[in-house]
Amino acid sequence: MNINADKEIFVMASEPLVGYSADDFRKLCNGALSEAELAVLYAEAANKADWLMHDLDDEDADVNTERVFREWSAIEEELRGRIIAILEQEDPEKIRSQIASRIGYYYIVKPFMLRNGFADGNGWWIRNDKTRVTK
Repeated sequence: MNINADKEIFVMASEPLVGYSADDFRKLCNGALSEAELAVLYAEAANKADWLMHDLDDEDADVNTERVFREWSAIEEELRGRIIAILEQEDPEKIRSQIASRIGYYYIVKPFMLRNGFADGNGWWIRNDKTRVTK
């Protein structure tokens, strides 16, 4: 076994966006957003959708869990589309090539997220200054 002791480990300690419904959150996503705002909203939606995806594996997952997961996944997909549109304007050939190679959307949006203050927390988007969405 090869263990890299220098690699940071991130654990999502609590569910993201407790108290927000998908409808409440979607209202925050409407209209024109700066890159920084889009990155924050995408990170929160992606983390929420990923959390819920893990919930689907639990014994007590039910139809409601699936419905809520689908709602948040749709928001994540919409925001990711907006990010990809920005990246496509910057380098259309690169984005088309990445999509064609099936690299995975996480890796396509990663440069956008990094330049907007996020780090890859082993699948979770971690904001460097710990900023979170507030009502």
